[in-house]
Amino acid sequence: MKELEKTKNISVATVLAILVIIIGLLSYKKPKHIYSESVEATLISMTSLENVLSKDKIDDNSFLVDVRTSFEYSKGHIGNAINISLPDILSDQNVQRLKDAVEESKTIVFYSSDVNDALSAKMLIDQLGYAKTKVLAVELNYEQDELVIKDLNIENSPQDIQAFIDKSVKEAEAKNIVEVKPIPKKVIPRKKKKKMPVEGGC
Repeated sequence: MKELEKTKNISVATVLAILVIIIGLLSYKKPKHIYSESVEATLISMTSLENVLSKDKIDDNSFLVDVRTSFEYSKGHIGNAINISLPDILSDQNVQRLKDAVEESKTIVFYSSDVNDALSAKMLIDQLGYAKTKVLAVELNYEQDELVIKDLNIENSPQDIQAFIDKSVKEAEAKNIVEVKPIPKKVIPRKKKKKMPVEGGC
């Protein structure tokens, strides 16, 4: 009798486990956005001056994207720029707009009042593989409620960073210093709490 109950319990548990797995598989959704580019390729793309444009390099083939907020965009923006604020860049509608621009062989150019925001947008879209993008190196200011656009002077670094990294790796390998030792944890002794005498009485 006990064996029959055990068999029933095992059968019920198995059926429940299978149901949970089936429900999990049916409710699983594939992510919309998957990284297709490596971090290394994206970093090389971000640091290359070929991907940085000055204001005079904008042409009819440029698909300008202002990644500032809609409020800042409404105060003033560059010519034919559209507004896609950075937090909304991966919405279905905005991703489709970028894909359409790529299909029309347009060069997507991001800009903002802070170049780092434009670089963030570039990095994200490049890593997702939607397009190879560029950044507009400009500084945006307002003078008497009018937008003033000035080119930023971005100079190429005279140092060969990759050569420095390669040299450091070779030196570390030659000295066998590639092993990283864990930092020992500090042990803080606990102080025992004093017991308070019991209050009250008969």
